[in-house]
Amino acid sequence: TKEPTTTEEGEKTYTCTVCNGTKTEAIEKLGVPTITVGDISANAGDEITIPVKLEENTGLTGLNISIDYDKTALNLVGYEAGSALGSLVFTKPGNINEKPIEFLWDGTDADTTNGNLVLLKFKVLDTAASGNYTVDVEIITAIDNDLNDVAITTVDGTVSVTGSGVHEHT
Repeated sequence: TKEPTTTEEGEKTYTCTVCNGTKTEAIEKLGVPTITVGDISANAGDEITIPVKLEENTGLTGLNISIDYDKTALNLVGYEAGSALGSLVFTKPGNINEKPIEFLWDGTDADTTNGNLVLLKFKVLDTAASGNYTVDVEIITAIDNDLNDVAITTVDGTVSVTGSGVHEHT
């Protein structure tokens, strides 16, 4: 048996107990772990929740990410831990008004769960102009059970503000 990786298929060989004949089957290569920040449309003044999702998790023992966003349009008012990496210890950031904000998961055994890592709760500022605002995710550290670095693809999210809280008199 050869275990699959994110770059190569694996294989499993079966041996017949009667005739000792063998059969080999391919095992699909593993998906590339990805962290995606959700996209959302909102109006100025809205309160929104944006998921930060982990998919194709190959097993993480530690993860440290940073989230950055445009403070001229968004104010982070809270967050909630998701179900992904649930067996790891989730360390809360000290000050949610620091930018970028960091989130940390740490443990002794690899966790392979997928799903929401964290739900970010923002208030779209009343003065936010119509337009698109990026919520950026970056990997600071990602390690597996053997303390090797894990390559993770990141996908930033967008808050599309469709109604401005600024009004003009004509």
